[in-house]
Amino acid sequence: MTQSERNPVPLSIPGVKNGPLGGVVLYFDRLESTNSWLKHHPDYLEQEGLVIFSACQTKGRGRQGRVWQGGDPGNLFTSIVIHPKTEARLIPSFSLLIGLAVREALLECGLKGLSLKWPNDVLVKDRKICGILCESRFEREKTPVIIAGIGLNLVGSTQSFTPEISGKVTTLQQEINEVVKPKEMLFSILGHLNRIILDFQQGVSRKYFDLWEKNSSSIGRRILFHEIGEKINGKILGLNEYGHLRVMTGEGKLMEIHGGEIEFL
Repeated sequence: MTQSERNPVPLSIPGVKNGPLGGVVLYFDRLESTNSWLKHHPDYLEQEGLVIFSACQTKGRGRQGRVWQGGDPGNLFTSIVIHPKTEARLIPSFSLLIGLAVREALLECGLKGLSLKWPNDVLVKDRKICGILCESRFEREKTPVIIAGIGLNLVGSTQSFTPEISGKVTTLQQEINEVVKPKEMLFSILGHLNRIILDFQQGVSRKYFDLWEKNSSSIGRRILFHEIGEKINGKILGLNEYGHLRVMTGEGKLMEIHGGEIEFL
């Protein structure tokens, strides 16, 4: 463990205390992964709304254990501790809410061509600009906790990435020819996410599921997904009342997916 990992610096981000998130922000010069740091320091998970913010990230993680590329300084690497005050079936949908908040923050920068991909990506003209990794903790007699990690490509160009993925990703700087500082982007995302989560936890869920559907590139797409060890193909219809994906299989059966991996055809 490096010195910076042992001694985080409290960071002030004015204006984000009008909600459950961002009251305490801990800044690091470098971390392997903001999500992993929180998992290795479980006492911090008791602090609702705590935000971990790192200048660079050396071993960022995506879904299914994938490596998150683009760990250079100038990009946004953050994880947020969320104590969801809602029924358990709605907890997986928090990744959708975070995607909506990131989209709103990017729209404010003048970015166009944005879309949301189920369950955790924000795209610009079908190129990934942001990945979201939500990991949940459920323990008896303890408050459910979501560790919500966000990796957002702010600086550089597609040439900053390996040839294998350079055609599948983009950065904010490449799209708008301007540099937005990570702290400013974090401030904007937290502001939108506070508003969305407060609304959502007061029972306004369908509004945000409809908004996600309206701005998603997933609706109508044909996919492959796993179900009890079997690969099934189907077409995405939208979201149900819990934010689970509604899919019509090739055999005409309606199925609902709340997690796991899908592959677009």
